[in-house]
Amino acid sequence: MQGPEFPPTASSHVASSGRSNYFLSSNPTFEARGNLSPVPRVQKTHWSKPILNYVKFNLDGYWSPGTRKGSIDIMSRNSSGEWCGGLASPLLCDSSLSAEAASALCALHLAKNRGCLRVIMETDCKVLIDCIFGFRVITPEPSFLLLTKFTLWFQASKR
Repeated sequence: MQGPEFPPTASSHVASSGRSNYFLSSNPTFEARGNLSPVPRVQKTHWSKPILNYVKFNLDGYWSPGTRKGSIDIMSRNSSGEWCGGLASPLLCDSSLSAEAASALCALHLAKNRGCLRVIMETDCKVLIDCIFGFRVITPEPSFLLLTKFTLWFQASKR
C-alpha cells in the first residue's frame, strides 16, 4: 500500500461509491420486488476500537446474484482508532459466501504483509463465521476451497 494517505472517510466513501456504481453499471435493469418490509435487528451495533496493541479489520464481500461479479471492501484501524489501511476491489465470484471468504483471506494477507501480529477480524456474515469455527459444513463449491484455506490458516495461527 504505497502512495499518498487518504483519510478513512474518503476511502470508505470511494469504496462505497465504487461498489454502488459497479453494481448499477453491471445490472442496469435492477428492480426491487417482493416483501420489502424492514427486518428487525437482533441488536443495535456500532464500531468499537480494538483492544490495546490489536488491529481490527472490518471486511465485507458483495455479490450480484445471477452474475459472477462481486467486490470486497476491507478497512483497518488500530487500538487508538487510527486508520491503518484498506482495500476495495472488484472480484469474480459465484456466491455471496465466496465473496465474504475472499475478503477474509485478503484481509489476512493484508495483515501479514503489514506485519500485524495481533488481529481482530470483523464481518457481518454469520455463515462465514459458522464455517470457520466448524459449526456449518457447506457442499463442495468454489467458496468451499476459500473457506478451507482460511480455516487452515486460522487453525495454524492459533498454535
